[in-house]
Amino acid sequence: MRRRSVLAGAVGLSAIGTAAATGTLLGMKGVLATDTVPVADRPGHGSLTYEWDAVERVTSRDGLVELGAIASADGATWVIGKKHLTDLSGIRPCVFRRDGDQWTEIPHPIDQNGAFTDLAVLAPDDVWMVGGVADAKEQHAPVVLHWDGTAWTRKPLRAKGDGGLSEVMIAADRSVWATHWSDRGDRVFRLDGDAPQELDPGLDSRDCLRLWAGTATDLWCAADSGLSHFDGQDWRRADDGLPAEGFPQSMAGSALDDMWCVGAVGMDTQSRAFALHHDGRAWTEVPVPAGIALLNHVVVREDLVVAVGQKWPSPDDPMAASAPYVLELRDGRFVEVTGPEAEVNAILGEILAAAFSESELWVVGTADDSFVARTR
Repeated sequence: MRRRSVLAGAVGLSAIGTAAATGTLLGMKGVLATDTVPVADRPGHGSLTYEWDAVERVTSRDGLVELGAIASADGATWVIGKKHLTDLSGIRPCVFRRDGDQWTEIPHPIDQNGAFTDLAVLAPDDVWMVGGVADAKEQHAPVVLHWDGTAWTRKPLRAKGDGGLSEVMIAADRSVWATHWSDRGDRVFRLDGDAPQELDPGLDSRDCLRLWAGTATDLWCAADSGLSHFDGQDWRRADDGLPAEGFPQSMAGSALDDMWCVGAVGMDTQSRAFALHHDGRAWTEVPVPAGIALLNHVVVREDLVVAVGQKWPSPDDPMAASAPYVLELRDGRFVEVTGPEAEVNAILGEILAAAFSESELWVVGTADDSFVARTR
């Protein structure tokens, strides 16, 4: 299964799933709304123009940047990933913040081979980042950083097995959660507090866990093996609604009775996209356009739901390049809307993640190299 990963190809590191995120409003992954709008009543039309600005490249002075996640809150927009150092000495995690009309690289204390895979933004002075680095034995080790507006603090996290962190989100009660992938099984960690709290959602996955946290006593995880819910005491399986052979790629929500899960059934150029909605009682599949496609990420803002990913132009040409794919929920079903013109060196690419910032929608993707685009 194609995974959204910025660790793929890192020295000493293998490919992992993202975020995915991870959103979710990717980043904050949303303070919960007080009111929800039924799926069939969401108007959608006219919420965004989908007139995209020209795609932007995010560059570093000392390496080739590969981005994987984006987040925004209170006017602060961030992107993260990894960079291949120009002196060929390795691959380092990297983070950039939008300052005015440009992206500024923000220094951080991690000087090991690896990548940041996801971030959560509550405010300009409250940012969480997670990822994985290569330790002294060239094994994957999790990394957690918190930004207070002035400096980064590295949070200690001891996790079993060889693996890093995939996703991070901040719940409505400001509890902070991350998913951990490892050769000893996937786990969920609560990161705020004096010491991390480890939870086992009981999902034996071939792909990384996707996470949505409403509160500390209301968590959901999705994987190819099913869905699991945490009520503050126990995890319970809730697999009804997940398509057979479905690979969830992202979860999002605006309230405990308004959650979303998107992904794909099948493998890459033979896949079909799917979207699920939870109304507080059960998961049900919501119609998406037919065709060969994969949804990487879903974001929610008030009555607007947008899913992004990639599509393939023809089932008769499995080697054809994929193209950025953007869907908006309208009148109870997802419809395709205009995506960014992201072609680079004849490669159309895909969108990996999205985030709302006030009246804008930002996306990050790849088309020969990484790009960022915005629509209002």
